[in-house]
Amino acid sequence: MNPRTLILLVLLLAGLGGLAWWQSRREAVAPPVGEFALLEGFDRGRVKSLRVDQFTYSLQMELRVDADGVWRMVDPIDFPADDAVVGWLLDALSQNKATAVVDPDPKGLGFQPPRAVVEVREDVGGRERVHRIELGQPDLDGQHLFVRVDGRIVRTLGNLDNVLDRPRDLWRAKEILAFDPRGVVEFSRRGKLGNPDGSEAHDLELNAVLGASGWSAVKPFEGTLDPTRVLDWLQLLRDVRVKAFVDEASGRPDVVGLDQVDLAFEIAELSGKRTVLSFHRDRKSTAWYAMRSDTPYVWKIDPIAIDELSLPTEAFVDRQFVRVPKGDIDQVHLVVGDAELWLERFEQRWIVWDGPESGRASSSPADPAAAELLIGKLATLNFVQHVTSLPFESDDARSGLWLRAGGAPFGGRIGRETRTPEGGEGHLFRRDGESLVFLLDPGAMALARTTRAELESRQVLRLRELDLVLASVAGAGQLRKYVRSPKGRWSPDGVDQEAKEFALLVDRLIGLRAERWLGESDGGALVEPIAVTFTDGFGNVTPFTLGRLGERSVAEFAGRRAEVDAGLHAEVAKLLAP
Repeated sequence: MNPRTLILLVLLLAGLGGLAWWQSRREAVAPPVGEFALLEGFDRGRVKSLRVDQFTYSLQMELRVDADGVWRMVDPIDFPADDAVVGWLLDALSQNKATAVVDPDPKGLGFQPPRAVVEVREDVGGRERVHRIELGQPDLDGQHLFVRVDGRIVRTLGNLDNVLDRPRDLWRAKEILAFDPRGVVEFSRRGKLGNPDGSEAHDLELNAVLGASGWSAVKPFEGTLDPTRVLDWLQLLRDVRVKAFVDEASGRPDVVGLDQVDLAFEIAELSGKRTVLSFHRDRKSTAWYAMRSDTPYVWKIDPIAIDELSLPTEAFVDRQFVRVPKGDIDQVHLVVGDAELWLERFEQRWIVWDGPESGRASSSPADPAAAELLIGKLATLNFVQHVTSLPFESDDARSGLWLRAGGAPFGGRIGRETRTPEGGEGHLFRRDGESLVFLLDPGAMALARTTRAELESRQVLRLRELDLVLASVAGAGQLRKYVRSPKGRWSPDGVDQEAKEFALLVDRLIGLRAERWLGESDGGALVEPIAVTFTDGFGNVTPFTLGRLGERSVAEFAGRRAEVDAGLHAEVAKLLAP
């Protein structure tokens, strides 16, 4: 081997050794490959403050959180912060992953100076821990960003840049009121709304309270309010948003004319908190300004929000007769002229009677389907219109419709039949304790004229054949007994033979139905009475009597008489023939 070749080999070996040393050194100082948390050990629940410097918008701002978790801007102004935006920033800080950057160039990656800086202060066991996050340039893929976290440059998602890239006003809360509409127990609205010059203004006055039976107005009228309409309106009030911040008027509402209030809304919550929101319209423009009674801030509001809150008072009126669940109704009382009807739930069934309430002793079972149908119609009854042009007048002070639910009465008086100036026809109606007058249509009056006969159950008696073991039919000096076998066959007592004639009548006898119930005026002794008795396997005996009154077949059971199937008496009498 010549010397020249040897020298070349030595140089080659030296180069390879140097490369190996450089690679091992690089691997020793390079961070491990893979993702890691952007802020190691970070807990958003421990964050007490955030400092944001955003150089694009020359924004220098500090945010702090109070003991209730509510964020406020404390520098450069004192103002509630937008919880959603702060939440987005905390989400990015706590959820973002990062990857290492090898041999980063701070200047080339946009850190001299950074485009934005965030300082996060945590309370860790009574000690303050500070994180500093600086934003550099976006990565070439457009989805990631270079950031310097506590002095270390890493690569993370660009959502952090998206959150911080906003001016100061977009960090401020846009909500004016924060309350649960279902927790409001009282509200009022006052003021007039019309054209900017004040012409054609209509009064929006409305004072309302929430009682045991729902929302009702106390001014300018006394009456029930539509609960859905009230809830929708309260939600509109809660959802009023800031269109612009009027900082120059903060603490000085007269600057924008708010010393002269055009509209005002007041709410009282179950907690006892009361809040007033006042509005003023600039006479030279369509701008509306607002302020809250417990803060110095002044805001500009979108006129559309004012239009939504200026719903005519008439629209709040409840045109539904009652608003109680159908299943809670346990009594109906109807009076039209001299006719008076009661329907009442009694021991898991319905009973019906006519006359005064004291006539309950003369009640009879009501047909469940007929009772439920009447109650369903009354529970969903709506008035034709709210009558504002006519006073309530009545030809009969007694007439009315009433329901009872949960021990509370609902209903009111029926007035005279009329035709309103608006073109409606029907009877006037006024709920008890209210000043509002409504119009009942003819269909509602038909419900009010429901009779006892329409509601009474036609079921004289009802027995289960499977429970029966013995039957007897007696009359005209004859007695027939029938026994039911375990297999369901009816046979004459002591005879192993099917009693076909009796078997054909059993269903009609144990499911006896009335063609009509007979009253006291239909008295007199039954002609050709036949005593029918059924006994069940438990020893219970059910007796009733069949007879005739003139040409009618009549059944007498449990002290009441009913006209029944005209041919039934004659067919049962054939069983007694010698």
